[in-house]
Amino acid sequence: MSTLLKAIVREKIGTKNKIFVLCSSSNNLKQFVQLFSASAHRPKGLMLGVYEPAEEGGQFLLTPTGQKVNERFSGKLQSVLKNATRKLKCGSSRVLFGIDDGQYTSIAVANLGKQDVDFDEEEQIYQGKENIRAAVASAVLLLRDAGETAVDVDTCGDAQAAAEASLLALHSFDELRQEKDRKPAVDVNLLMTGKEKGSPENNWTRGEILAKAQNFARYLMESPANKMTPTIFSEAIEATKDRKKWRTMIANAVKQGT
Repeated sequence: MSTLLKAIVREKIGTKNKIFVLCSSSNNLKQFVQLFSASAHRPKGLMLGVYEPAEEGGQFLLTPTGQKVNERFSGKLQSVLKNATRKLKCGSSRVLFGIDDGQYTSIAVANLGKQDVDFDEEEQIYQGKENIRAAVASAVLLLRDAGETAVDVDTCGDAQAAAEASLLALHSFDELRQEKDRKPAVDVNLLMTGKEKGSPENNWTRGEILAKAQNFARYLMESPANKMTPTIFSEAIEATKDRKKWRTMIANAVKQGT
């Protein structure tokens, strides 16, 4: 059992001792969950982002969504972050158990790096978006390994990047495997708390569309030649496209000279 745990944190709440269990590796995570809560009902998992402290040795900062969730948990989430985020590198995550006794059976906190990181002129990439994608991907995979089949995802400041990371990370080419050997499907949804700025739902939908399109391309590419003949390939494309919409897009592209 000791090899499955990163740390156990005890916190006194009133007259009772509350135990929070932290895991930083997906290895045997499902086995631990079964041992820890074999008889518990498992509704869903939760993914939350945290920002690195501005100063060395400072406290990790919750996103606006995380702050709202922490209020609902009466501050319990914030109280365990200091230990839960110890040596937590940017893009990596940890899973917490025992925080919420109701809706969520496990909560993954993911390091988003420094707050307000934008375009990196030297690398010519949007580093903030890349940090979000890496962190969210790490978190949803850990939650899947923990046995979760439904996960609510924090926008982490960019709902599109969060959606892309979730769906791309959870994709697995299991078409040729036996049912028992396939990765379990995970239903990911945007977590809305009312504190988000802009149009996170629209951005999440856009991210879903882009990720699903890329996953479909991965499916076509990863399929062996005898299972993806030219005829099957054409039928697969035909079955997924809206002819009228595609013709309109192509016509517009031709007019624009692209």
